[in-house]
Order: sequence, then structure tokens, then C-alpha cells
Amino acid sequence: MRSLRKNKKGEGMFAMVLTFIILLIAVPMTLIIGVAINHSTSSGISQAGYSADENATVTSIQGGTTTAFGLMSNAPLLIGAGAIISIIVGAFAFALGRTGGGL
Repeated sequence: MRSLRKNKKGEGMFAMVLTFIILLIAVPMTLIIGVAINHSTSSGISQAGYSADENATVTSIQGGTTTAFGLMSNAPLLIGAGAIISIIVGAFAFALGRTGGGL
């Protein structure tokens, strides 16, 4: 971390942008894999011999998991917003550091 702060050529900013780009690619891929696993396991559960309470529990878990994956679809948008804010703040910090100015 210290080497990124001492760097005067902007490679720290490049590393931060590259990290966010990798996150924007990795998170949706992970979500796709998770949804596929969730679908294959939930459709493979046979509820034939379950009681009413057991059926309600399984249905509740499946519904909660589906809702969680639906909410996680917003994660790339949040990561992108965080990247934009970080780039703007980092650019201001870099500019102030180069000019020697303070707030």
C-alpha cells in the first residue's frame, strides 16, 4: 500500500481501475453460476414425502434464495458507482498531491 501512495506516475490509479473492472466482470459471472446451481439443486428436491411444515420450510428457503439472487443483480451497479466515485476522489487527491496544495 505504501508503494501506491509514493508512486508519482499514476500506476496506483491504474491498479484501482483495473481492480474495479475485474470486479465488474467477476461478480456477474459468479451470480450466473450461483443461479444455475440454485436452480439445479432446488428443482432436484423431491417433496413427495414431506409434511406440510417441511414443504413450507423448503419453499421459504427457495423463495429467499431467489430473492437474494435478485437483489445481488444490483451489485455490479453498486460496484460501478463505487468505481466512479473512487476515481473522482483519487484524481482530486492525486492532483492535490502533485501541486502540493491543501484543503
